Amino acid sequence: MKKNIIALVLLVSVIAYLVFMLFYIGNVKKDFSNDLGQMIDKINLENYEEAMDSLRQIKEKWDKKAPMLASYYDHDDLELFNTAISETETYLELRSKNDSYRSVKRLLFLFEHVYDSEQINIENIL
Repeated sequence: MKKNIIALVLLVSVIAYLVFMLFYIGNVKKDFSNDLGQMIDKINLENYEEAMDSLRQIKEKWDKKAPMLASYYDHDDLELFNTAISETETYLELRSKNDSYRSVKRLLFLFEHVYDSEQINIENIL
């Protein structure tokens, strides 16, 4: 009987953790998507100083949220985010509109892809 109760508690704990992380990842994706969308607008206006400020804020948010996401995400995906952020910073410093735009779009794609790949659906289970 004790084993069944322990197993049930563990199962409920795992399910609660998964649900929490799915909501957390959704909020992170939404937050970063909004910030990156605003950054794209600044790049289109060729306002690189404000775009750099936005990127710094995004980096600060990322540094705070990455440890929590590391418990759930694949570490290779986290490394891709870090690389894409550094790449975007370089392109903004060079004031390269097309490369900056492409790099920010890559960040958006990475957030969308990881979010979609972590959702519970038939494609991800099989």
